[in-house]
Amino acid sequence: MNGERGSASVAAVMVKDRKLYYAVVGNVKVAVYRKGDLIPVSSGHTINVLAKQQYTEGKLTKQEAISLLEHHRLYNYIGQDGFHDIEFFDTPITLNGGEIITLMSDGLYDSLSWKAIEDCLAGGGACDEMALELIELINHRTDEEQDNASVVLLRVG
Repeated sequence: MNGERGSASVAAVMVKDRKLYYAVVGNVKVAVYRKGDLIPVSSGHTINVLAKQQYTEGKLTKQEAISLLEHHRLYNYIGQDGFHDIEFFDTPITLNGGEIITLMSDGLYDSLSWKAIEDCLAGGGACDEMALELIELINHRTDEEQDNASVVLLRVG
């Protein structure tokens, strides 16, 4: 790697008593698929997310924030000097049963439309089969700039 240090994005979820708890570092998304809708619950640590937060807090002007919205580069990840920020759940999410907890890297959610991911999850079946189907959708793309894609699915009983 020519002396370059690696970096990693990480997500963890825990389901206890039908409550979802999560933590995220980097550009991994946690989402809940429920009744046909895939609902993102994490934000991640990319420049565009930071710009939205800082605009809301009054630290950036509207124009400054808009100019940063197209930047999906990480600002926080494991392996970074001065790493300090972990996105934790604010309030646990109540699950009713039948939901599919989805952890996905940017190589998946930036490459496939949200609708394509929802359509795959709507097909039902085992989580490992749906995860493989999502990865196959990525594998059939012809983007030269395709990032690595990872997905973990967990069905709540």
